[in-house]
Amino acid sequence: DVVLATMLRLRLGTPPELSHSLGVNVTLETADGKFLWSRRSAAAHIDGGMLAPAVNEGASTIDVDALGRWDPVATAVRGLAEELGLGPEDLVGRGGSPAVRVHSVISQVANGGISVLAHATTRLTAGEVERARAGAPDRAEADGDLVVVEASMPGLQAMLRRGDAWVGWGPAALL
Repeated sequence: DVVLATMLRLRLGTPPELSHSLGVNVTLETADGKFLWSRRSAAAHIDGGMLAPAVNEGASTIDVDALGRWDPVATAVRGLAEELGLGPEDLVGRGGSPAVRVHSVISQVANGGISVLAHATTRLTAGEVERARAGAPDRAEADGDLVVVEASMPGLQAMLRRGDAWVGWGPAALL
């Protein structure tokens, strides 16, 4: 993975001293008006046991566009499939927005990583996503419970008041 991150940094023109990891973190909005988050595995090497977006997927050299440039949406779609068991047919845009949209890029000072934050919408309900997740091929980092929150300002405020241990940039993913 370090070699892969180095290859991506070189391809993106990122100086090697700035980052050793690159990934996409996806907050998922379901058809029944819920946001899904996950509790990261206690064994995860970064942010173990903390509340994080539903998908945390590292960039790969297969996640490229037609010109060979890294495509964070491709990483997000792959992560949704690997960690939640969702296929492209399960992702739908709403109100003219694409099914997966990138909204922020953050630098994780504590571990030198770069994270792209994204929001995805699905045609499935929260319960259907939980059932799909049971058959997902890669749950090593997010083997904890899914956290279901109302996709509304009161729901988000209640989530922020819960007192959970969040990944350091977690609240920014709510944007």
